[in-house]
Amino acid sequence: IKSETTIRTTPGNIWKTLTRPQHLKYFNPYVKKHESENLTNIGYIDSCVYYNGKELNRELISYEERKKIQFKIYFKQPKNNSSTTFEIIQKKKSKTTGFRLTIETDAYKNIPRPLWHIIAYFFLIPSFKKYINSVVNGMKYHCETGKKVYKNQFGFHKKYSTK
Repeated sequence: IKSETTIRTTPGNIWKTLTRPQHLKYFNPYVKKHESENLTNIGYIDSCVYYNGKELNRELISYEERKKIQFKIYFKQPKNNSSTTFEIIQKKKSKTTGFRLTIETDAYKNIPRPLWHIIAYFFLIPSFKKYINSVVNGMKYHCETGKKVYKNQFGFHKKYSTK
């Protein structure tokens, strides 16, 4: 599941935002608290708490300097194989930069296959799409204004926030 936008900024500014301490609080409108330092080592683990109290740990599994950062995601248990990838897409001869967020998950792998397609189409994909669209829009807002996003700035999400 992907979301992408074009931001009026440099690739370096997006990279600086993604690698600064506590970076999620600047552009994720559902994150209440984020404990992290500068990302430098594969295997580095950080944590965040969403406004609804849900806790998440992320392990840095790969990065390409100024291009891409990928995390493995854990919600209390490392049994699901979810990951998020943040990508910076340099646009040639332009004063804009592309920014893409991709989520891959098998968190719902135990749902029987005939039901899975129905649940994915009506619930899973729209929920993830709403979430990542808000995060991508948050990055755009932060990079273009220099301001932190506020709670539910791009709409309430029942899985990650409170009203």
